[in-house]
Amino acid sequence: MSDYSDVRSDLARRGWSVIRQLFDAKQIQALRDAFDSKLRHDSPSSEILYTHSNVPSDSPGMANLMTQWLNPHKSEGIGSTRSLANSLIEIMTEIMEARPVLFQDILMMKEAGHSPFEWHQDYPFWPVDSPNGLILWVPAQDVDSENGGLGFADGSHLHGTGPSMNMHTGLPQAGTTGHVPTEMEQITPELKAGDALIFTSLTWHRSDMNNSVTPRLAWSSTWLHPESRWDLQKAPNHPISHEFEHGELVSGVLS
Repeated sequence: MSDYSDVRSDLARRGWSVIRQLFDAKQIQALRDAFDSKLRHDSPSSEILYTHSNVPSDSPGMANLMTQWLNPHKSEGIGSTRSLANSLIEIMTEIMEARPVLFQDILMMKEAGHSPFEWHQDYPFWPVDSPNGLILWVPAQDVDSENGGLGFADGSHLHGTGPSMNMHTGLPQAGTTGHVPTEMEQITPELKAGDALIFTSLTWHRSDMNNSVTPRLAWSSTWLHPESRWDLQKAPNHPISHEFEHGELVSGVLS
């Protein structure tokens, strides 16, 4: 098994790290096939940006930012990401030093003309009781700042939990509280297809517009500490909140 001590060090210090060549050519093709299947057969997921209140009447909607499919690991056939997620369990166990639970995953397509995703943390949008989780973000093609690659603010996870952000405006959503760091400098690493970004649930991140002529395809998976529990009051409008009981241990469907 690989030594991920450098990744753990980066996560503690910077809040994010890069894992090179996480996926091989066969896995990259499987990821591209999943996108192709979803585009052909499944409608995109509905709005999941407002997990605390109703969607504002003037919101441009998720379609303004990207096209996405929530939890493809729960589906069957070519469009499923379950086998890819299963291949990551031992790696994420090594990094997190505990066998984690897959909370959710998302296939995300950012086309030319989609607006930037403004600064935000992921944890404020989750109906769980602890920020003890990591996000793994894997592109299906080379990415950089030109085609909407993911960028981070170094050390921003050390500021604690901020508010749920309106990713259209870059402002806190109504009714949420917390500190928003000022003067965040965006660092957007260049990745090859199959490289991965890994970051904490409290690391502030964003993405610019895709200024290329091809869609930016990426798969994000979220892994929680095994002692994490559902806190449905924290994000009552999250689309999977109705499936579980408040206070239960978070569980998944992976082997």
